Amino acid sequence: MNVQRTSTRITVEDVKQAIIWRIHTGMHPASSRLPPVRDLARELGVNRNTVNKAYRQLCETGVITFSPGSRGFLVNGEGSVIAAADDLQQRAREMVWQAMVAGISREQITEDLLAVIASVYAAHRLRMTFIECNEYDSAEMARELSELVGEPVEACVLRDAARRARILARQNDLIITTFHHLAEVSQIFGDCAERVVGVDTRPVPDALLRIARLTGLRIGLVCTLENTARSLHHVIKSYHPDRIVDAALVDSAADVRRIAQECDHVVVTHTAAGQFAQMARRQPDVVVQFCVDEQSIAYLKQRMRQVRLKGSASSISQDMSYALLSRGKRKSSPVRER
Repeated sequence: MNVQRTSTRITVEDVKQAIIWRIHTGMHPASSRLPPVRDLARELGVNRNTVNKAYRQLCETGVITFSPGSRGFLVNGEGSVIAAADDLQQRAREMVWQAMVAGISREQITEDLLAVIASVYAAHRLRMTFIECNEYDSAEMARELSELVGEPVEACVLRDAARRARILARQNDLIITTFHHLAEVSQIFGDCAERVVGVDTRPVPDALLRIARLTGLRIGLVCTLENTARSLHHVIKSYHPDRIVDAALVDSAADVRRIAQECDHVVVTHTAAGQFAQMARRQPDVVVQFCVDEQSIAYLKQRMRQVRLKGSASSISQDMSYALLSRGKRKSSPVRER
C-alpha cells in the first residue's frame, strides 16, 4: 500500500490507512485479532500513542472493536461494512458542503471524487493475462475470468506469449493458463514461472446433459487439440461405457468425414464446429463449450490475495522506511537560530 502524505511524518491517518488496507486485502480477516499496539508501532516505526489513536478512531467508526476479554482489538464482521458506509456518507457529505461553500461546481465535485476513487483502487489492481492456444478461447476465457475474480484480465495467444515472454513477465503480476498448457507456459516464462497459475476447465453443464442423452451406439468426437480429445473421450465413456467412441482432430479431414458418415452422433468442441460443418456437411449433435472450474477460481483468488499482501507489506515497509530516513536526516541537520 502506497500511503500518500504531505510530509515525511507518519500520522494517525497514515496508520489507519495501513490497517484498513490490510483488512481489505484479507491480511486481517473478520473477527481476527489485530497486532498489539506495541508490536504494530515497532513494525511501522511510529510512537505507540499514534497506533493507539488510530485503533481508537477505527473503533469509533465501527471498523474494529475492543475486546476486554482478549485485551485487544478485533476486526468487525458484517457490522463493520455498515458502519464504514455510514461514516463514508457522513464524511462525503461534509466534504461536499465545504466544496459548495468554496464555489466548486457539482460536476467538478463528482469528477474529483471519481478520480480519487479510481486512483485508490487502481494503485492496488493486479495485472493479469490469460494465455490460450487460439484467439477465441483466449478472449472468451479472459472475459469470464474478469467477471469471476472482479479484476481485468487481458487475453494473449500462446504463440504471442512465447515471443513476448519478457515483456509479459515484466507487465504482469500473474500469468494464467489452462492445465493443458501449464507445463508449456511455465517453461516459456522460466525464472518467472512462479507467477504462472493453472486453471482447470470443464464442459458447461448443458453440454454434459446433451452428451448424457445420446442414444446411438457409435459416438464421434472432433476436437482441435489432442489433450481436449482425451479429456472428452473420458467424459463420454463415463456416461456411456458400452458405446464406441471414435475421436479425431479437426485438421484431419479424412478422419472427420469418416466420423460424420459412420457415427450415429457427433460431439465437437466449439472451436472445431465451423470446420466440421464445412467438411462433413452435417451439423454436430453436441457443441461443447467450456467454463472454469470453481475450485480453480478459489485458488486463483487465493494467489491474488497473496500477491496483494506481499505487495502491500513491501510498499508499507518502503513508505515507513523513507519517512524514518527523512525524519532522521531532518533531526541531524543543523538548526540555525534566529
